[in-house]
Order: sequence, then C-alpha cells, then structure tokens
Amino acid sequence: MLKMNCLLNLEREAINTAYEQYVLIVKSIKTYDNCLEKGVVQHSECAKLLKLEGVSTINAVNLYIALGCAKLGVFTKEKDVSACIGLTPMQYSSGDKTKLGSIGKYVKNSLVRSQLITGAMALWRYGGSQPGNQATRQPGGLFG
Repeated sequence: MLKMNCLLNLEREAINTAYEQYVLIVKSIKTYDNCLEKGVVQHSECAKLLKLEGVSTINAVNLYIALGCAKLGVFTKEKDVSACIGLTPMQYSSGDKTKLGSIGKYVKNSLVRSQLITGAMALWRYGGSQPGNQATRQPGGLFG
C-alpha cells in the first residue's frame, strides 16, 4: 500500500507541474494576443480589415501581409484580391461555355485562405450576421 501511495504522490506532483506550465503558457498567449490586438487597432489598414465579418486580429494581420502590405494600386479589381488569397472558384471553360467549379484548395497562401474560411463558417454557424455586426462597404474599396 505504501508503494502505491508513493506512486500516487509522484503522479500528483507531475500533474501539478504540468498544470502550472499550462497556466503559464495560457497567460503568455493572452499577453501576446493583447499586444497584437493593440497594434492592429492602431494600424489604419489593419483596423479597416477588422471591420470585415469573420476577420479577427490574426486574420487582419495575415491578410495585410498577404495583400502586399496594402500597396495602393496593386489590385485593380476585387476579383484579383480574392484570387490572390485563393477564394475564387475554379473555372472550366470549353468554347463559349464557362463553368465555375468549387473553390480551389491548391493556392499559394493556404494559411490565410483556411483562416478566412474558418471565420466565415463560424459566422454562418453561430449567426454572425445579426444587426450591428455586419461590415459596411465603403466606396473606393477597402484600402481607398
């Protein structure tokens, strides 16, 4: 019985150490998140991206980086922007007929694409399109 009790004490100590490390990591992540959030809100282009539905702090930073750090004049059409991050449907053309397929999954920037799709799915699932939550479109584009 003494051997079993000693083993239980060692297990408790190991679990307690692991839990303390977990709490420390969670606090560190919250600190990093708060710093990143403050920085994004202060940056004008990233703050505009945050107004889009389904775009969080991480998504705003990744979108800003993926879109060439908001260099004006890089994209002439909205379709070019969505193609850059892999959100346009694949086209199958034959003669006069053009068929749009599903959204392609082999893109250059798959991380941004997957984060945006995850954000959109969360909005769809949890009802993000409630009054007051929708982003309003500004004339002149996102960075204009």
